[in-house]
Amino acid sequence: MKKSLQVFIALLIGCALGLGLRGQPVRAASATVVIHAPSAITSRGHPNFSAYDITAYVQKRKAAGESLDELRLRLQAADARKLRQFVANHHLVAAATGAESLAVPSDNRDYLLLQDTAATLDFAGFARTLAVIVEVTPADGVVGAYPKPVTETAAVYFYKYATLVDGAKTPLAGARFVLARTHDGSRQYLGTGGGWVESTAPRADKAVRKLRSDASGAVLLENIRLPAGRYWFREVRAPQGFTITAAARRVDLRVTATDLWLNGHRLANLLDGHIQNGESARAVLRVYNPQKPAGPPGKETTPPTPATPSTPSTKPPATTHHSFWPHLPITGGWLPQTGEARSAMALLGIVIIGIALYFWFHTKTNKREKQ
Repeated sequence: MKKSLQVFIALLIGCALGLGLRGQPVRAASATVVIHAPSAITSRGHPNFSAYDITAYVQKRKAAGESLDELRLRLQAADARKLRQFVANHHLVAAATGAESLAVPSDNRDYLLLQDTAATLDFAGFARTLAVIVEVTPADGVVGAYPKPVTETAAVYFYKYATLVDGAKTPLAGARFVLARTHDGSRQYLGTGGGWVESTAPRADKAVRKLRSDASGAVLLENIRLPAGRYWFREVRAPQGFTITAAARRVDLRVTATDLWLNGHRLANLLDGHIQNGESARAVLRVYNPQKPAGPPGKETTPPTPATPSTPSTKPPATTHHSFWPHLPITGGWLPQTGEARSAMALLGIVIIGIALYFWFHTKTNKREKQ
């Protein structure tokens, strides 16, 4: 009986403790992240920002040897699409959202702060905050975030490369392209004024805009608003010594409401007017021109390879001699050339004079004997 009473009292105490703790959960300390957005962003309103907890990812990268500053620079070099893909790949969930301030847990956490942007194509460019990493601790209370604005712009680009006769691949400058489309059953070309013109000779037509590959091989078309649809680039002039291929005459471009696709591959937006790092290494964005092989002498399309000079022969050339004048070589006529001709003529003259003197002397002697 006494033992049962002790068990009953213990249960009552447990229930009392449980009832006393109910409705009083332990709350994690929070901090306020204040966003000091620059005028380039606030001039178009106050966009929303989302804070993603990347504490585990930061620790993983530190273990791999990447510092927090290096991680900041790497994420800031990506456009909004790549950052959204980063969030999806790592299954990140927004800890807080807000336009000017965000309340986030402050138990020694790292947050990735991203500006929420619409997934629409923007040929005019738009200043955005692409990536900010803030560290929050319980002692912070209020954390200031100072995002750097970056202008993100949609533009079309690809790279012109040469395939040399030895098989090497290298950027090729000076190739010229035009942008074409089919509209209402007729072929049109992008004009120098930004509109579209019809032309039967786009290469020579001054009203048709020509795009030229630069020293890096890049062909860039920017600041032109292209409606959704299909287009293609056509190479109309190759640098001297190179051939235009069928692939260079048809570089397909597809424009959708959110993306630009070149030959079926998505293009990244420009950041502050520059093509993003790493894009030039994408082989799918390259269009090649083969180098022409060397032609016959006098008609080379590429500089010929210098020939190795041969060692002069020490053996005198064989000569053919005339049957009547065995000391005179035959050189295509009956007389030799240049200095040899002069020597032969002088010798012949001496012989003729000698013969004439012989006959003159012989005739005079005979007359004297007859007298």
